[in-house]
Amino acid sequence: MQLKENILFHNRYRLIRLLGQGGFSEVWLAEDTTASMTVALKVYAPGMGLDEDGIEIFRKEFALVFNFNHSNLLRPSHYDICERMPYLTMPFCGRGSAKRLVGVVSEEDAWKFLHDVAAGLAYLHSRQPDPVIHQDIKPDNVLVDDAGQYLITDFGISVKARSTLRKSVGNSFEGAIAYMAPERFSRDNAPIMASDIWALGATLYELFTADAPFGDHGGVIQKSGAEIPEIKAGCSSELKQIVERCLSLDTWNRPTAETLVAWAEQHKREEKIQFGKKPPKPPKPHKLRSIIVTVMICTILGIAAFVTIPILNNRKLYEDFKKYVNAGDELYKKGEEHYVEALTYYNEAVSILNTGKIDLYDHKNITGKQKTVSGEIDKIFEEYVKAGDSFRKKYNEKNNEAHNRNQAIYNFEKALEYKDDEETKRKLSQLKNQDTENYRSENKVTRKEKMSRKNN
Repeated sequence: MQLKENILFHNRYRLIRLLGQGGFSEVWLAEDTTASMTVALKVYAPGMGLDEDGIEIFRKEFALVFNFNHSNLLRPSHYDICERMPYLTMPFCGRGSAKRLVGVVSEEDAWKFLHDVAAGLAYLHSRQPDPVIHQDIKPDNVLVDDAGQYLITDFGISVKARSTLRKSVGNSFEGAIAYMAPERFSRDNAPIMASDIWALGATLYELFTADAPFGDHGGVIQKSGAEIPEIKAGCSSELKQIVERCLSLDTWNRPTAETLVAWAEQHKREEKIQFGKKPPKPPKPHKLRSIIVTVMICTILGIAAFVTIPILNNRKLYEDFKKYVNAGDELYKKGEEHYVEALTYYNEAVSILNTGKIDLYDHKNITGKQKTVSGEIDKIFEEYVKAGDSFRKKYNEKNNEAHNRNQAIYNFEKALEYKDDEETKRKLSQLKNQDTENYRSENKVTRKEKMSRKNN
């Protein structure tokens, strides 16, 4: 079936007009004749379709992400297959995509864009056991809803699914080249979370300058030694610094999505952004020669089978893996206030493992660290929420006691530092909308203090 205006797709959706198309799909404005409403219809492998294996891959892909729930993700409402073409039904965003902001974005719109897209990425990157890498952040893939919220679309398509589409459609790339990070042009080109951050930085750069930082060539130019072009006008020094950090050549020098959200929220509160120093480069791993010598010695001694030694299918990817693990270890040692950042590094390490391009005899070690830190974060989050709920209940019972409200706000805010949770955000928003004195002027009762008092 060739898609064209006015046809009835899958005996239900009347195609009105083409909204956009990429290498793998087409998006149509359509009338849902069953529900009598206007929707956006995204059809993959249009006009060609997939074989049975490809269809099965898509079924599994969408089963994993269909129930994702975040205010900055455009959630599909229906998934089906028509003549071997997988398709999604989504809400129609009449205000279009962020592409309309290219070259004309205001400072405040840029901060809003940064916050919303980073928040959506933080949610995707925090999925367990496997973080979701978007792989194609660009202006076209960020839509604007009627309330002015920026929504990430086209998420959840894995490398495997993209490979299937590439074979069917004939597109040789897994994303728009202009937004591809430098590491995507190396032999070890598997996408990682930091690749999404680079793409976000390139998108922000384009919103201000009307062009991607390295034109249509993307990070391959930066990989060859080119410096990040300066944003010369229309942008505050803080936003310029954020864009430059996102576009860092080294993946470990880029901020995490959670960090970007925190910076955007500091700006919204009119606070000075605490950039801090760029994370130090983790120590270099042992050189290949040393590893080979170790293997030879262990083999001679007859104990190589009992020693945990990496099989270096890919040296560069292994070095990145070790850097992330080492950085995560250092942050974990610093205490619970660094757990979220430590987990981000562990997630990056695990995402490298999941590419299958490096093999480790002791791969359970890093996944064990990931689960341990994730469990600690969940525990801390739950304790802060429990404390917040306790103060919130006291406040609701005694409306005139602002102290209880302030402590509830404090604990909910602390909880959200550890985990993005819509229900906690809702509770916090309700409390903040009530007219009372600034809770920050009160003496705060921390989670540990509250637990100590309870035990005594």
